[in-house]
Amino acid sequence: MSWESANAPRRTTTIALNLSPMTPPIPATTHTHFQLQNSIEKLIRQNEELLRKNASLQKQGRVIVEEKMEVLKRLEKTEESNIELKKLVKETDRACKDMQIANQDNNEPRFTLSELREVIKEKNILKGRVMELEEELEAFKPGAKREIMRLDDEEDEQADRLAA
Repeated sequence: MSWESANAPRRTTTIALNLSPMTPPIPATTHTHFQLQNSIEKLIRQNEELLRKNASLQKQGRVIVEEKMEVLKRLEKTEESNIELKKLVKETDRACKDMQIANQDNNEPRFTLSELREVIKEKNILKGRVMELEEELEAFKPGAKREIMRLDDEEDEQADRLAA
């Protein structure tokens, strides 16, 4: 549509529309006016519908953003728990390895054969000494006093014989 045709004087022609037998004929401009009015009303209804849809979608968008934030928080907590569990697993692995090493050490001899012989020899010497001390202790008991005196007398006699 050019500028000239848009600004040209309009001709009004009457087109007879037979809407009903009793209705007088409507001029074409009036018909165009009704069509425009209907189109405007239709566009207003569509606009209202689109505005409702837009508001609904915005609400849904906010809900989705909130859910995303909650999911991210849970993910962060899960990652923290995962890190803690990994640390615990590492500590447990170290403890298991330490126990395995300790068990391996228990299976190996801790002393050489010569060291064991020396310990047994020392034990036997100490055992003999304990027996000697027990005998002396028996000698010092009240019922054994006469025997000690007799042993002392015998020792004195032997010493006298040796001296003579």
